Amino acid sequence: MINSLNKLLAHARRSDVYRHLYRDVPATITDIHQLPILEQVSYWQAYREAPERVLCQEHNDGLILSSGGTTGAPKRTHVTRTEWNNIAVAGADALLSGGLGAGDRVGNLCAAGDLSTSMLFIHASLLAAPVPLMELPLSYAMEPAAIAAKVMELQIEALVGTPSILIPTLEVYATLRQGAAGPLRKALFLGEMLSEDQARHMRHCAPGLHIRSAGHSMVDVGLVGMSDATCSLGEHREISTCVKLELVDPDTHEVIDEAGRPGELLVTSLVRRLQPIIRYQVGDMAAWTEPPGAHRKYRLEGRAPSFWSLGNGSYSYHDVKAVLDRLGVRYVALQLHLSNVDDRDHLQLKIVPSHDEQPTPALATTIVEQLVTELKWVRGNIDSGFIGPVTVRWCSPADMSLSARVGKTLPVVDTR
Repeated sequence: MINSLNKLLAHARRSDVYRHLYRDVPATITDIHQLPILEQVSYWQAYREAPERVLCQEHNDGLILSSGGTTGAPKRTHVTRTEWNNIAVAGADALLSGGLGAGDRVGNLCAAGDLSTSMLFIHASLLAAPVPLMELPLSYAMEPAAIAAKVMELQIEALVGTPSILIPTLEVYATLRQGAAGPLRKALFLGEMLSEDQARHMRHCAPGLHIRSAGHSMVDVGLVGMSDATCSLGEHREISTCVKLELVDPDTHEVIDEAGRPGELLVTSLVRRLQPIIRYQVGDMAAWTEPPGAHRKYRLEGRAPSFWSLGNGSYSYHDVKAVLDRLGVRYVALQLHLSNVDDRDHLQLKIVPSHDEQPTPALATTIVEQLVTELKWVRGNIDSGFIGPVTVRWCSPADMSLSARVGKTLPVVDTR
């Protein structure tokens, strides 16, 4: 691999970003860990100054795509036609590994338009599959009731989309099938993590439903992992022919090789040449779940910590999620809403309970009490009147705020 990596480095140095980043790196290296980490902030700042700073050649075919998501400023990705075709072949392998089979009628519930990637990616992957598959391009923009009606009308057997659209669609589907078996047998998710509680809720709506990841991918990198029959929810296998994955300590950047220890995920694309991606911070936390080797299995651990402020303190989304998990609350989705009313900041937890959870006022009180106990400063800030009371609102999936572009549930909504 090291010879291929050195060729990639020589090519990447044609761009301003890598020329500057590798100014103290020898022309030839013996280990990937000799290279500095490519930080997202500086990389995309350079792109916004001039896209040519991150490109290694003129871009005259293929696609320009954009992320949309949960963090704000879009990130544009340039891929050539050849690169896109290679990505589609890998995507087809991931869909088949995820459980699609010959003859399946597949509803594509992904985002389309405005430079969105996911519907195009799933569409190209289905067409690239070595077995016959039929695509029904529905998109996440349709109402869940309309999607569920199409599932029944067109006898759709598999759905591919984010949990944010799959779950409300399945809830409507459960009412339409009226206890009958129904055509739907498979659901492949992407774009968001899916919890065990969410999976149980989905199977409650469609008993026997096969649920697996459609692949671990991101717009700025491409497809990096696929799920197979040995993977539990949240687990994927590195696509070693396309990427090199690393885990590092978020604070020290020490390389993590042992199983079970979470770290920040770095990705090196072995196939991207127009816009190279080398030791790039993708923003995910992960942990290896088996010893080193080709196609090594890893488990996603959520987003790398992103913090929000309330009163005198700074906290992360995962601080709140950890409180719910320790209390044993069964839920499908969690969203934090920060607002300012009468010159005081307020935090509201919007929670979609699982079908087997009792969303009572007493449970909401318990959650609030535990949260203000565990999060430093919150109780004192409330008592002093510096911030308003923390509240819990039990919701349905339709009450959650989604990204306008790609339909993902936003973890934090800050309207202050």
